[in-house]
Amino acid sequence: MSTVEEDSDTVTVETVN
Repeated sequence: MSTVEEDSDTVTVETVN
């Protein structure tokens, strides 16, 4: 499962298996 969160000018990609 991959969750992409966009906050302001910072993009964080979290991948949880």
